[in-house]
Amino acid sequence: MRKKYAQANKQFMAGTGIIAVALFAIVFLFLYMAFRFQRKAGEERSYEGLYRIELMSDMAGDSLSVYMDDSLLIRKRTDGQTFRMEVERFTEAPVLMVVDEETDLTTPFPLNPDGGVIRIGKQNGEWLIEETEHHN
Repeated sequence: MRKKYAQANKQFMAGTGIIAVALFAIVFLFLYMAFRFQRKAGEERSYEGLYRIELMSDMAGDSLSVYMDDSLLIRKRTDGQTFRMEVERFTEAPVLMVVDEETDLTTPFPLNPDGGVIRIGKQNGEWLIEETEHHN
C-alpha cells in the first residue's frame, strides 16, 4: 500500500511543479512586455502637424478660452481684430475645445493629425469652427 501513496505524492508534486513553472513563465512574459513598451526616461515624443488658430473679427466683445486637450492656449476677450497663433501638435489625437466664458458652453472639435488652419467665429449666436489644410 505504501508504494501506491508514494506514486500519488510524486504525481502531485510533478503537477505542482509544472503549474509553478507555467506561472513563472506568465509573470516573466507580462514583465517583459511591460518594460519593453515603456518609454525610456527623458525620451520626448514628437508629432508632426502644425495648427494655425484664427479668432475671427465677428466675435467682438466675446470672452472665450481655447484649449487643445487639457492645455489652455488662449483666454481672452476679443476686440474685433482677427487674432492668429500657431501651435505644434503635442498629443496623439488632438481635440480643440472652445469655452464661452460667460455661459461655460464648451464646443469640442476633433483636429486633423496633419495640422491645418482652424477658424473660430460666431454665426447666429453659435460657435462656428472650421478647419482647412495648410497651404504653405
